[in-house]
Amino acid sequence: MSDKNEERRQPAEAYPPGVFIREEMKERGWSENDLVEKAQLGARHANQILSGSCVVDSFVAERLAKAFDVSAEFFINLQSSYDQYAQFKNDLGDVMIKELYEQLASAEKENEKLQARIKAATEIYDSLTIAVWGKLPLIRKALNPTTEKDGEANNAKPKDMQTPKRSQQGPR
Repeated sequence: MSDKNEERRQPAEAYPPGVFIREEMKERGWSENDLVEKAQLGARHANQILSGSCVVDSFVAERLAKAFDVSAEFFINLQSSYDQYAQFKNDLGDVMIKELYEQLASAEKENEKLQARIKAATEIYDSLTIAVWGKLPLIRKALNPTTEKDGEANNAKPKDMQTPKRSQQGPR
């Protein structure tokens, strides 16, 4: 497997230890005050752990281990797993941001090329338009040839665009 694929592999989602602790408290029917009492923690410290704004260090892990009757290693591993997951998400975010900037730079270069092509096409279109309009009298003459015997000028209007004669104008 290539290194790039390994870098992109996302570990299973991890949560701060406070999420597990809160779930376990719910199963046991404990309130936050019960946790404070059983783990011998300050109320503010317990609240910070439950909200995920404070890490579970070895001191706190020992107290939680006694309160929940599990090993301190269990809480240390929860915190470690969450820290690794958070670091991975942060690193992944940095990689994604770098890739997005690279894509943006590439898109900007492509946009500049397209703008230059549009400008060139517009200039060609404008030149062709001017050339066609300049040749319009010749084109009209070729499409609507007139004869000298009609007494009309060479650039005469087509019949449907001519001014009607008096007899065709209708009553006055």
